[in-house]
Amino acid sequence: ASHRQAVVIGGGLLGLEAANGLMKRGMEVTVVHAGERLLDRQLDETAAALLQASLAERGMRFLMQAQTRALTGDGQGRVACVHLQDGRDAPASLVVMAVGIRPETALAEQMHLHVQRGIVVSDTLQTVTDPRIYAVGECAAHRGVAYGLVAPLFEQGKVLANHLAEIGIGRYPGSQTSAKLKVTGIHLFSAGDFRGDDGTEEIVLSDPGAGVYRKLVLRGDRLVGACLYGDTEDGGWYFRLLRDGVAVQELRDRLMFGESQASQADPASGP
Repeated sequence: ASHRQAVVIGGGLLGLEAANGLMKRGMEVTVVHAGERLLDRQLDETAAALLQASLAERGMRFLMQAQTRALTGDGQGRVACVHLQDGRDAPASLVVMAVGIRPETALAEQMHLHVQRGIVVSDTLQTVTDPRIYAVGECAAHRGVAYGLVAPLFEQGKVLANHLAEIGIGRYPGSQTSAKLKVTGIHLFSAGDFRGDDGTEEIVLSDPGAGVYRKLVLRGDRLVGACLYGDTEDGGWYFRLLRDGVAVQELRDRLMFGESQASQADPASGP
């Protein structure tokens, strides 16, 4: 009520949700983001541009490709300004940092376990250095990925429990993760490899005037990625296709006959 300017450092999901919450409280909010586009891990260039335009219309300000150099105070114990490496300044009486996670690996390094961002583990969640030691969650790196989300931890935990209880050998193949932004009136969804590569093909629907963008990425006869903005009603269905490895024919049926008929043919969709 008495301090009006806020800076949020980090243009990821949590950063944008925090910025939106502060705006709803009546603050002027500037988002400082190191990347060229918002949600650079969750959206492609087109969807990110639509998102930034929509948030800007609401009054959110952005400083992109920006690295924080220092915070300075007002002499009375409160922050006054965020200074950037390129000389730009952002006045602020409140600063929120939403800059992701960094695995705590000091103990593992002291034990001479192999660390590459996280503690490197195999599909059985055993460290590649010593199979007597397991690692799960945000400190672990599996197939080059350190997950900063809780859902993969639950999946890893099931495999770990299997081993510790000695009831069989489970394997963790990696997690399919999806992203949604909890900001009223803005609908986006992404999952899987939505960027694609030389071995994939894309199905794209783009209607910037209506604020709708859909991109599906196929590899062979499987859906491997999806990026949706504006109309995300089918997001859960696409995620099930990704997770279960369903053949593309079902996707073609959905596109041809619409949601109701495809949903009836999809037992996983529930009642």
